[in-house]
Formats: sequence, C-alpha cells, structure tokens
Amino acid sequence: MDPFTISAGLSGFLSLALGITKILSIYISDIKPAPSDAKNLLLEVTALCHDLDQLVKFLRTDVKGDFAQTSALYVAIMTCQKHIEDLYKKLKKLQYRNDKNKVKGIAKRVVEWPIRKDDYQSTLGMIQRFVGSFRVSLMVGNCELLFKSSAEVISSLEENRKQ
Repeated sequence: MDPFTISAGLSGFLSLALGITKILSIYISDIKPAPSDAKNLLLEVTALCHDLDQLVKFLRTDVKGDFAQTSALYVAIMTCQKHIEDLYKKLKKLQYRNDKNKVKGIAKRVVEWPIRKDDYQSTLGMIQRFVGSFRVSLMVGNCELLFKSSAEVISSLEENRKQ
C-alpha cells in the first residue's frame, strides 16, 4: 500500500483520536472530581495524536515505496485504529445528550464512567505501546538523514518544504 493512502487513512483515524481528546477534556472540565483514569487517558491519547500527526507528515513527505499489508508499521496502524475506534464508542457516551438537561447529564456521567479499571489498564498500556511504536518508526525514518551529506539534507528539507 502506498504511503499517501496510509497517511489519508491515518488522517481520518487522527480526527477520531482528537474527538476522544475533546470528549475527555469536556468531561474533565465539567466533572471536577473526574476519575484520574480520564485525566491519564487524556494525556496518553494527546501524545498519540501528536505522534499520528507526525507520522502523517512523515508518510506524505519522506517515504518512498509501498508498504506490504504485513509490514510492522501497517499492522500497528490498523490495530491501533481498531482500538481507538472501540475507545471512541465507549467514551462517546460521555457527550452531552441534551443541553437542556446539562445538570442531569453531568450527574449521570459521574456515575457512568464507561471504562472498567481492568479495561482502562489494558487500554492505557495499548496506547503507550502504539505511541512507542510510532515514535520508533519516526526515528528510524529520520535516521536515513544521518547518512546524507549536509547538502543532501538541506536539499531534501527544501524539497519537503516546497511540497
């Protein structure tokens, strides 16, 4: 699969992850004693969003050639996307259902934190592993610059800037 197609899919997946950060941010700001799980999850998903954004940019500008559907990066992206979709479905319950009933909605959401402790631990670990995988992919991709001359690096960066 070509890098641009993967990066296009990542962009959609990134917006879903950003949706999770929005839901969690609103939940935390509305519910002062929000579970620490929500705050920790927000931090990890925010880190994931940053790395996904960097990965999209990297795939669109620096990668030449195609990925096999069995490549480690492709499999990690697809697996992470599935987990984030599942997490989004769970957390979507926290959104306001009806602004007229805001107070009732807030009280109900305090009781209904949708993620059990064991699911939370599993989800947090999974997100941390994906962040690590994506960061390694970005570092490995950038290592290629170490073998180029200064003129080649400047030329490559200038070409990327123009694109």
